This record gives sequence, C-alpha cells and structure tokens, in this order.
Amino acid sequence: MLQAVVNGVVNGGLLALMTLGLSLIINTSRIPNFAHGGFFTWSAFITYNLITVYQIDMAAAVILSVLSITAIGIAVERTIFRFLRGAREETIFVAATGLLIAFTNGALILWGDWPRVIPNPLSNTVIDVFGGVSLTIFRLIMLGTVAATVIVVSIFLKYTKMGKAIRAVYQDATFSRLVGIDSDRIILLTFAIGTFMAGLAGSLAGLEFAISFDMGIPITIKAFLLVIIGGTGNLLGTVIAAIVFGVVDSLTITYITSIYNNAVVFTVMMLILLIRPHGIFGREVRRS
Repeated sequence: MLQAVVNGVVNGGLLALMTLGLSLIINTSRIPNFAHGGFFTWSAFITYNLITVYQIDMAAAVILSVLSITAIGIAVERTIFRFLRGAREETIFVAATGLLIAFTNGALILWGDWPRVIPNPLSNTVIDVFGGVSLTIFRLIMLGTVAATVIVVSIFLKYTKMGKAIRAVYQDATFSRLVGIDSDRIILLTFAIGTFMAGLAGSLAGLEFAISFDMGIPITIKAFLLVIIGGTGNLLGTVIAAIVFGVVDSLTITYITSIYNNAVVFTVMMLILLIRPHGIFGREVRRS
C-alpha cells in the first residue's frame, strides 16, 4: 500500500502541475482553456521528436519542448483568447473546445494514432527509498521537479510585484485596472506560466509513460474538475486535490483493476461535487 501511495503522489504531482496552471489561467482570464490538454500532448511529442529524431540530450529536449509550448500558449492567448474576453460564455466554451480538438487532431496528423515510447535510461535504475518503497531515478527527478516548480510559483505569486498583480487580477480584474494594473499584460503572463506548467507536465509524462495523440483529453477533464474540487481561486487546494486523486487512482489500479481506475476517480469527484459544489477548500460565492 505504501508503494502505491508513493506512486500516486508522483503521478498526482504531474496532475497538480496541470491543475495549478489551469487554475491560474481560468481565474485571471475567466476563460476555460481546454487547449491546456493540447499543450500537454504536444509537449510530450515534441520531446519525443527532439530525443529520437534529432538525438538531443534529454534535459535539453525537455527545456526546448517546454519553451516552445510556452511560446505557442502566448500566441494562442494573443491571437484567440484575447479577443474572446467579454464574449458570451457559450462562445468562449465552443472556441476553447475547438482548440482542444484542433490540437488533438493536429497531433494525430503529425504523429499518427499509435502509441510512442521515449527511450529513457533513467527509468531503468531503481532505488530503495524507505520502508521497502522503491522508485526509479527518473520518478525521483519528476517528484523533485514538480515540488520545486510548485514552490517557485507559490513564492513568485506571494512575494513578487508581478505575483501580487496576478493575485489582484485573480480577485477582481475590474478593480485591478482602476488601480493601474495592466490586466492584459498580467493575463498574458499568467497564460505563459500556465502553459509552461502544462508543457513541463507533458514532457515529463512523455518520458515516463507511453504517449498518444489523445492523451491530453482525460487529464484536461480531471484538471477542470480538480480546479472546482480544490476550490475555485484556491491554488493550494487544487494542488492538494490533485495529489489526493493521484493516490486514489494508484490505489484503484493496485487493488481493483486499471480498467476502472478512471471510472472510480471520476465517481469520487462527482460525489464530492454533489456534497460540496463549491469545492473542498473553496467557499460559496453568489452571483449578483
């Protein structure tokens, strides 16, 4: 059980990166960025190409992949989402869904419909961590990378001037403009950070698991639900929720079957939302 829990924490860390980045984007721009799953998928495939086709070092491939995905995210915000602000919710939802479909189909056209595996020598060496729990070197690197990223982003949001501006737009975009904050610039920065985190999650996932053109769809759905379950606007809550559900997923695979792991996870999510519609760590907010 302890091994399953540790594996769940590592896998939940990748989900936490996706969820945290998505939460930042949703709460600053008020746009449901379904393209987040597309960024995740494309980052994994770009990493695959850089390593297998161009024979680039693994660390350099991850960096280049994440930077390229961040650039794509910035371009999407400036050319599409910026013009959707203030549009009807139905219009925004359709456009965001269309982007996910476009990225998914683009991956299908470019890389085909069969799973790919990135050769990763760091996944072959297993280390005994504690109490009979063992992890590969790469999974330890994954865990450290996720923890470091979440800590750095948290410090940035809490203590830097730009981070405080993001939190201001996060709380009230209209009022933040009245006190001189350039909300367009802040939303662009938030998109860059959120896309960076999605790209990092996708690149790490590609080095650990088999990748496919539609791999971004289920993790995007989970991330959206976890943003709500963790409490809309509560970044720490979303991270905790992602890790907890990573553990639930791992325990389901270990003690039941991998066939029904998504069914169990989504069922638990739905039950939580039925009991607490505003999330575990969130509070109820009524619209005027």
